[in-house]
Amino acid sequence: MDACPAGDATLDEREVEELLKLFRLLANPTRLKIALLIRDRERCVCELERALGIDQTLISHHLRSFKELGAVEERRDWKWRYYRLRDDRLKRLLTLLARQEFK
Repeated sequence: MDACPAGDATLDEREVEELLKLFRLLANPTRLKIALLIRDRERCVCELERALGIDQTLISHHLRSFKELGAVEERRDWKWRYYRLRDDRLKRLLTLLARQEFK
């Protein structure tokens, strides 16, 4: 059998695993909504609570998943906590997925 003229195809397994983590994060509807809400600007947990109609405890649970991946920045101001996406790959992915041609 002849060798493939295009050469050897290889994958960086570490890169694949990092992408899988992002896809798993976004596979949950609540986490996807949170990501969309904090994609372009920081929001306090109280804003997320109102926008999503769910309890702060559940929002914090989901935000922990973002923190574990290092995907969010957290800023504390007195008793309030503000979050925003810091992972540029995730921002670009969300922007791509939210484009009109996918609707």
